[in-house]
This record gives sequence, structure tokens and C-alpha cells, in this order.
Amino acid sequence: MLGPHTTREACERRLLGAAIALLLASCVALPGSPPASASAATPNPSALRATLEARFGTLAPGPAYPGTVWSPDAPITLEPRAFGTFPSDRQPGPVVSFDRVRLATALPTAPANASVALVGSYDESWKATVARVVPDSGDWTVVPLYASLSKSTGSSLGPMPTWSAESIDAARAVLARVGLLAPDMEPSPHQRAAARAITFIRRLEGLPVYTNKGVALTGLADGGTSAIGRRRPILALSRYPIRTPADAWAAVQRGEGRTMGVDDGAPATPVTLPEFVVTSVELVYLEVEVLGPRELMQPYYAFREAGGSVLYVPAVVF
Repeated sequence: MLGPHTTREACERRLLGAAIALLLASCVALPGSPPASASAATPNPSALRATLEARFGTLAPGPAYPGTVWSPDAPITLEPRAFGTFPSDRQPGPVVSFDRVRLATALPTAPANASVALVGSYDESWKATVARVVPDSGDWTVVPLYASLSKSTGSSLGPMPTWSAESIDAARAVLARVGLLAPDMEPSPHQRAAARAITFIRRLEGLPVYTNKGVALTGLADGGTSAIGRRRPILALSRYPIRTPADAWAAVQRGEGRTMGVDDGAPATPVTLPEFVVTSVELVYLEVEVLGPRELMQPYYAFREAGGSVLYVPAVVF
């Protein structure tokens, strides 16, 4: 049996250890980190947006790439699961109807975890950046909250390139001339000729980022071209565990795959198939509709069939 002095000394040691741990935690914690009781954000989307703005409202993009309107991504790295729990994005695209689903390709390998990105907005001063870079800036609609701009009035940017291998280079030249093409952007691997648009994407940690209304050269009814650009700055990253491809495929079989309205090359109208035959599976990021100044961009598994339709399954698990 321990004596009274030994018991008191043990208690004192435990109290001292707890005080030191608390002091160390206060030294390494990021400014604005929530208390332990708030480590998991509410799954309510509105409350989550308010939490993100309260914690990370001071994070902002830096100066733009020379000759473009976009800032290079320079995200800070946060502790794992820094954003707590959060709801899955729900932005339905064209509905895909089918009676059965079948896997006609091998499932890929995937890491045990992946980053979730905090994406932000530009402030009102971004309009001055756009005015300096974009020719005839008065012809454009600029929305800093959405990190977007689009050709709204005035003349065409030139004739729409005839759809061919050379059309990508022609679109690249036009978008670069008006400052919409950052050095790290590349043609989307899933172009859709019927859409009369040539889309460019960026990558995050090697994975493609598909965006709602991203950077693209678009065709007009009179044969001319317009342009649209949305590229929200990536401000912070936090690692989360992700499900295995086999788990994601099981979710598709349970009917949990969803379509999303992003520039992924999928058909823009509802599709009815007798069977959804998966011909490719990949891990991607989706940057969906803008609802607030700070939002999360999540990884998804994309199950694609030969006609271009895609079923997405959220990759993050909690």
C-alpha cells in the first residue's frame, strides 16, 4: 500500500505533468484553433461556413501570377482533421438513371489519407488586379467572393476554334492573352465537344480539380468566343482518412453514387442507361458551387462510364 506522502507526491507529479502538457499545447496550437470541446465542427452547412470564417477569416491569397488574375496557391498545413466533421457536398448535376451497375475495370490503389482543402475568396481589391490585367476590363463581370470573372459585354474574343487537337492550343492562347490561364493549369482530360467549351483545370497533390464553372473558353451562337473563370485560392490543407476504392465501389452498388454539376466532361442533360458500366475509377477533387467566403474542397472517387457520365462518392471517412 502507498503511504500518504507517496500518494501526495504522485498527485503532485500528475498535476505538474498536466500543467506542462497544457502549456506545450498552448505553444504549438494554431491561432484560432477551437477548444477541445469544439474539435468537431457541426455538420450543419451554415454553421460550418460560419466556423470556417471565424477561424480562418484572416487567411488571404497573395499577389497574382505575373500577367494573370490568379494568385499562386500557398496553403498552410494544419493538424490532421483540423476542420472537424463536415457534410458531404450536395450539388446534383444531371441525373443518371440505370437498372444495374457493373465494374469493367480494376480498382486503383489509393492512399490511406488525403488532404481536404480550405478554399477562399478575393477581397474587393481584386477588381483592381483584374482591371490591370484583363484587356477591356469594363466588358467583364468580376465577383471577388466567387473568385470569378466572365465576359459579359463587348465584342467576341475571336472565333471559336474548330474542335480538333489544335483547338486546345488556340484556346490556351486566348485565355492566356486575357490573363485567365495560370501557369499551373492544364487542359481538362475530359473535354466535351458538344458543350462548345474548352476547359482548363489545376491539380492538388497530383489529383485533378473539377470546378463548378471553371476556367474555359466558350463558344457563342454567332461563332465567336467568350470566357469564364473561377479559381478559388487554396488557403489551408488538413489530412483526413479516406475510404478504400473497394469501400467506394460498395457505396456505388448501394446506390450512393451521385452526379455533380462540375466541369468534368459529363453530359449536361439527364442520361438513361440500361446498365452503368464503370470503365475508369479515379480520385479527384470537386470545387462546387460557392456559398460563402471560406469553404472546404473534398476528395471524391469518380466512377465513369464510356459515355462520360460520372458517379461520385465522397472519399473522406470520419
